[in-house]
Amino acid sequence: MKKLTTKQFNDFRAECLRLQKEWGLTGWKLYFVFKPFENHYAECDIDLEGHLATIRLSSELKDDVLEPNNILSHAKHEMIHILLGRFAEIAYNRFIDKKTTIEAEEEVVRILEKLL
Repeated sequence: MKKLTTKQFNDFRAECLRLQKEWGLTGWKLYFVFKPFENHYAECDIDLEGHLATIRLSSELKDDVLEPNNILSHAKHEMIHILLGRFAEIAYNRFIDKKTTIEAEEEVVRILEKLL
């Protein structure tokens, strides 16, 4: 395990913010945390109703993750969790109607139209 630098964390944060803008997720308020934690390199907690997300990057990672492209890949991974957050919420809730599912699908489709 090696410690990440503040620059690496800033690169991770900048990539998340770049993807937020590129993917049209600008209605989300993103918070970032940089501290050691076990079991994950990065993780994201989402408050769907408030459109808030806390993205955490562990300050200690395995050597193979320290490559810049790997850190940016983790940023992309966490932003995909935000993109799909509404679908995850629907999956956890057993009382969602078809209209809500269709609306969530359309949100993602509109974003993917811009990207693909």
